[in-house]
Amino acid sequence: MGKRGYALSDARGAALSNCARVFVGTLVSLNLLAKGEGNEAAGRDLELLAQEIAASPQHVAEIVDKTSRLSLVVLYQFQVEHLFKALLRELRVNPAGRGYYGVANALVTAVGLPTSDFDILYVPAHLRNSLHAGGVHEGHNGTSSSIPVDGFTFHFLHGQPVTCAGWGHVLHALAAATDRVERVLDSPAVSALGHVSA
Repeated sequence: MGKRGYALSDARGAALSNCARVFVGTLVSLNLLAKGEGNEAAGRDLELLAQEIAASPQHVAEIVDKTSRLSLVVLYQFQVEHLFKALLRELRVNPAGRGYYGVANALVTAVGLPTSDFDILYVPAHLRNSLHAGGVHEGHNGTSSSIPVDGFTFHFLHGQPVTCAGWGHVLHALAAATDRVERVLDSPAVSALGHVSA
């Protein structure tokens, strides 16, 4: 996402830089977790932490894993939502709602992208919401959806555990969403904007 040359003082450059930092931060957590599995000193640290919270090292590893996935999705979504709000402001478009759904939908429509791009941009939000809800999808007004994303289908069935929230799924969803963010940035309406304040 960093090839467009936006200044960090531009909302586009800031969001792209912050998304990259979110990914790096997640890699650091995963690296520490992996070292804990194979490194004696790091393994002892995990054991000490487990003792402090009265849990097994396995449970601590599972907590770190889930927390890292949730943090990645939440922090990524925050950056994208903030960027989209700034772009809508500059395009003088008022979204139907204040939340991510309304903001992303309004921006995709304003720049002329297909509905399927909005659906893909919304997959990380579905993942975030289900991870917050103990892994169960709670669809708005009981809705369910199945969203094809670059060769894979993400199923979000109301009231059922989400089976597409593992690391592979999360990374696939974020890569596809990032591609759609780039389509937004490359759209004629957004490309024509001057400086976009954050």
